[in-house]
Amino acid sequence: MALMNKRIIAKLTDFRHQVHQYPEISGKEKNTSQLIIGYLKDIGIKNIFTSVGGYGVIATITGNKPGKTILFRSELDALPLQETGNLNYISKNPAAAHLCGHDGHMAILLGLAETIISDPQKFAGKIVLLFQPAEETAEGAKKVSEDPRIIELRIDHAVALHNIPGYEKGSILLRKGIFASASQGMIIKLKGETSHAGEPFNGKPPTLAMTRIIEDILSLPNQYLPYSNSALATVVYARLGNVAFGTSPGYAEVMATLRTASDEDMKILTMKAEKLVAGQAKLYDLTAEISYTEIFPVTDNDSTLIDYIERSARKAGKKIIWLNKPFPWSEDFGHFTNNFSAVLFGLGSGLKQPNLHNPNYNFPDEIIADGINILNDIRKEIL
Repeated sequence: MALMNKRIIAKLTDFRHQVHQYPEISGKEKNTSQLIIGYLKDIGIKNIFTSVGGYGVIATITGNKPGKTILFRSELDALPLQETGNLNYISKNPAAAHLCGHDGHMAILLGLAETIISDPQKFAGKIVLLFQPAEETAEGAKKVSEDPRIIELRIDHAVALHNIPGYEKGSILLRKGIFASASQGMIIKLKGETSHAGEPFNGKPPTLAMTRIIEDILSLPNQYLPYSNSALATVVYARLGNVAFGTSPGYAEVMATLRTASDEDMKILTMKAEKLVAGQAKLYDLTAEISYTEIFPVTDNDSTLIDYIERSARKAGKKIIWLNKPFPWSEDFGHFTNNFSAVLFGLGSGLKQPNLHNPNYNFPDEIIADGINILNDIRKEIL
């Protein structure tokens, strides 16, 4: 494993800090995209496609012989959260922050680009570098994978990494099969009739139906033992009526995230959730509307690619951690594992690192070189 040039690492660190300071949420990554394009052009990459699946960017680097086409992906988007802490490059954009490490992933992929173009004629095949928008909302990967320019590239393999707090810095986390869970946002709207607060019996308040739906959804995975070890339901938002003390409410809304470790279990959990909502609506003479958003399929790793990564990590002397179950969080890279021979693996970001999406999270600059080197080693192993 070649050591990264210290000057390049310093430049990539500065780039990450700049992106971290001016984060953009899903679907709004215009300036981040421009920074990526500018960096790629500055290092001499000419084959660049823009506006891919939104503000996505693709850069291609072709070797001197025919061979496989490998796509490497990083994300562009930040989270709609407020960052805390005292970084000298803390987010300057209100309610937007890189609390998942996508800024670090971008730096790693740009470092891979620098590594490859420093000796572009010594490999066969083609490298596709994808800087993907809207990962956090499950919209980006689906749109990108359906883009005609991606289809025309005839991708043989797709590879991505994600930093994982709670594991030793630079360690490699692997799992054959399902790496990250499926999830979807469920939106439940209950419509009844308002009445005077002194005469709630003259209306159709959804109060009891709402509270029972919340309780039932939370306990739903545990009611069906075959799915209790692989399913989770989390209520993320609830609203009842309006701030009007003289009015009994006629409307309620509940939002929940359903998670499972397989797409089949998601179908079952969804069916059970819909059935309980319909039952409560009927019991209280309400109208129920259900819709879904942010739909993530499972990320199902290709076993052959896992073997490539394991060999690369062993040659590099990296610590390998085999996971015995999928992560409960979701990744829209699942759209790539559905469409290509693809793999997502973890890069340890520190035993004491705050968790992803925590307001104090900050991607550790020390693992930028680790990420670049392992991706480059994987490239060489596959090609």
